[in-house]
Amino acid sequence: MSDKELSKETELRARRLIWYLGYFARGNIHIYSEEGQEITEIDVLGVRFDEILHPNYMIIETKSGYEKGFTSILKLKGFQEYFPPSTVSIMRYDITPDIIKFAGSMGIRGYHLSRIDEMEEDLGIERKLWFGSFRAESILEINSHISLLRKARGGYLDPYFNFWNTRDAFYKIKVLVNTIELLSNKLEEIDEGSIKKAVQWLILEYITLFSVSVLEAASDLYSLPSHQRKRIFLTKLISGKLAEKEKEELISNTYKFFDEYSRVVMRRRPNLKRSDLMLVPPYADDLYNMISNIIKNSKASRFMPRYLDLYTNEYFLRNKKIAWEELHKYALVPDEYCLLSLKASRDVIKFLFPKNIPYFISSEYFSE
Repeated sequence: MSDKELSKETELRARRLIWYLGYFARGNIHIYSEEGQEITEIDVLGVRFDEILHPNYMIIETKSGYEKGFTSILKLKGFQEYFPPSTVSIMRYDITPDIIKFAGSMGIRGYHLSRIDEMEEDLGIERKLWFGSFRAESILEINSHISLLRKARGGYLDPYFNFWNTRDAFYKIKVLVNTIELLSNKLEEIDEGSIKKAVQWLILEYITLFSVSVLEAASDLYSLPSHQRKRIFLTKLISGKLAEKEKEELISNTYKFFDEYSRVVMRRRPNLKRSDLMLVPPYADDLYNMISNIIKNSKASRFMPRYLDLYTNEYFLRNKKIAWEELHKYALVPDEYCLLSLKASRDVIKFLFPKNIPYFISSEYFSE
């Protein structure tokens, strides 16, 4: 096996390992500056929410090479600051004792694959069992879908590439709601089979990322008593990348412009009222109710991205009918929380599609 093949297999093993440790994981995450300049790449990134919805990140570097090992450790140290709280590790088949020692001095764990063999055995991971988002075939198909979607105009992939760069959960929620709606409307116009499936995959991926964003938002609100929660929720939902005061000022100035233009230039009163320029999106109440239910049932709802991830990568991409017993087995969710977690993931879909859930989702995911 070539060095490139060994590195790729190591990445897949890392993704599988942290799945068994309870993380929702993605690979090849690109980190960009605010101006859109690519800064670096993360081989494996996982997030796990605890019982009080506190997020914990796991970041793993799997690329090989002696010199690269030392520079990777310095890069990983920076990730500890960028994704607090996070556990960072370097995991390679050719890691040397001096790299492990240097990593340890920086508070980073270095793993040789022989140790990963032992960890997999301890966790009961079957060596030849690959499923979900860490199947090599799934990654190849996703890359094919991305290549097709890159050719389409409209920036539909922007939320996919920028998701982990964006810190504001409420901003991500709004972007994903809008993008999912746009893609769903676009889907009706597409006849070509490969493009249609690529768009369907992207919608499912955005639903999964939306569920992560909702958990992040619920985490932000978890410590608040219920009588204070709605007010803070609305403030965070309104603000986005601008402060609430800045948005109010922008809307007031916009209304003032239309009012003066109508009276002075058009010589008539404007049809637009100040109250028509709403800051709060129409789905705010439904979103708040969903987040409140997530907080109330946090022990179960924290697992919902795992179910959505499995549906997309194990069943949809493979055109495979859901085997519910298998789905629950792969999800690795405690038995007492399985059905509640599945319901929470379905509630996310119902929120995003209040009128009509697309057939490629409802025909399978709501069939039990």
